[in-house]
Amino acid sequence: MRALFHRRWVLSRSLLRETIPTLILACGVTTFLLVIRQLFLIADLFISRDVRPQTALWLIGLALPNILALTLPIGTLFAVMMTVSRLSSDSELVALQACGLPLTRTLRPLLALAGVVFAVNAVLSRGVLPASNRKFSEMSRRIYFSAAKATIQPKVFIEDFPQKLLYLDSIDPENGRWHGVLLFDLSDPLEERLVVADSGELTSDSISGSAKLELRDLAQHVFRVDEPDKHQRNDIREQTVWLMSPSPEGTQTHTYGVKETGSAELVARSLDPKSKQSERLEAAWEAHKRLAIPAAALAFAVVGFPLGVRNRRVGRGSALTASVGLVVAYYILLNIGETLATEGRVPVLLCAWIPNLILLAIGYALIARARNAARTHHWLSLAGSAFIAGAAVRAIDLAVRFLHRVPFFASRHGSAATEIALTQEPMRSGRNGRLRWPVCILDGYVLRQCAVFLALVLVAVCALWLVVNLSEELEHIRTNHVPLLTVASYYLVSLPQILHDILPLAFLIAFLGTATVLERRNETTALKASGVSVTRVVTPLLA
Repeated sequence: MRALFHRRWVLSRSLLRETIPTLILACGVTTFLLVIRQLFLIADLFISRDVRPQTALWLIGLALPNILALTLPIGTLFAVMMTVSRLSSDSELVALQACGLPLTRTLRPLLALAGVVFAVNAVLSRGVLPASNRKFSEMSRRIYFSAAKATIQPKVFIEDFPQKLLYLDSIDPENGRWHGVLLFDLSDPLEERLVVADSGELTSDSISGSAKLELRDLAQHVFRVDEPDKHQRNDIREQTVWLMSPSPEGTQTHTYGVKETGSAELVARSLDPKSKQSERLEAAWEAHKRLAIPAAALAFAVVGFPLGVRNRRVGRGSALTASVGLVVAYYILLNIGETLATEGRVPVLLCAWIPNLILLAIGYALIARARNAARTHHWLSLAGSAFIAGAAVRAIDLAVRFLHRVPFFASRHGSAATEIALTQEPMRSGRNGRLRWPVCILDGYVLRQCAVFLALVLVAVCALWLVVNLSEELEHIRTNHVPLLTVASYYLVSLPQILHDILPLAFLIAFLGTATVLERRNETTALKASGVSVTRVVTPLLA
């Protein structure tokens, strides 16, 4: 019985052993590529605001759960597609079907692994993520307030203070006092306050994270929501406005955003009849999204399996392209659904889960198509392939025997074109006799391979960064009614900086990918057998 059980799970163990390292690598690479911009921002805090190294590392750790919640489903898709593409390219799936195992049997262990990823990500999204977001927000505010006096610039609208908009006309270089201060306060949901002051001074405490603004000679305008036609003006000599309350930890009554709120409180807020409809819809959307995004791992596994089966000839490059396209399409649908749900046009439940349902439907259709095609053409394709392979071998053998009988070909041991293409000897220029290395066929082939990998990595990282960042900033874009052209222009001008940040790492990945492909296809072995060293092969990449 034990031996039977052992033989029964050989395929599952083999697939899991191959998929799990790929999953870890894919999650690690995508997480690092998405967190690299955060590293530059934290490095700026470390340099310009005198943040301690322990605090900087703690900020990086607090930012990781938010990124891991997004990269775990993406890594699952990459791992499934690359594993299945490898099995398909090596004809191992054909061998399994010839042994009587259907395609769905190969899918089971991959679905089980995706289920484990879903469970881990659900715990991360519902339990760890709100607390880490809340702590990250508090530490960021504390760091900002501790050095706000030295970093605030005049004639710039400052939105870093919660529920407040600050503007100042000038700063006195002698005493650092602000002049021409304008403060718009939205902390009270029943009224809006506009404060115009002649001068002011900011005082902050890095220990408690509090910050207060001491204003002088100010006029306070109060607008009530229930009486929009009236407003009240108060002329005040001096006033202190708390930008961050000094309340002790645990007693501070601060209303956190939906991303910083616990899951149980989100459900209660979405069902509270006293809350505004927009707040209920936002809370309901966030509660559903914390389950929908982890569940995307299952949907990605279902749709990634048949796409990997179809990528027999084109290999892993096509798998990477298809994976990025699926991720971008998924997050575009999710962002559109968030806009429709929070505006009350479409039910929240439908908007949150429709991207997963679409992926599952596409995956089921592709699996059914691949299974039917395998049943119909399996034995015919095997017989045809065997006949064609045998005929090709016989034809090549006859051609070689014929050429060996011809004196011109019998005196040569190789092709002249191949010798010229793979030569390592330098050529001399006709005029000055200087040595120069020719750009031969081998160089062009290696450069094309590396360029394709580099382009795929750059497009993948830029697309992932755009959709992930858009998902994070969509709430602010919707709240402030930012035009679509402005959003598109912002991301367009952000692309050069993104490319600048990721280009070295992208070239490293492309270099490793090119070397892996050459080694896997035994091309490096063939080149070394022809007298071409590995150093000569990588010379165009180093140049």
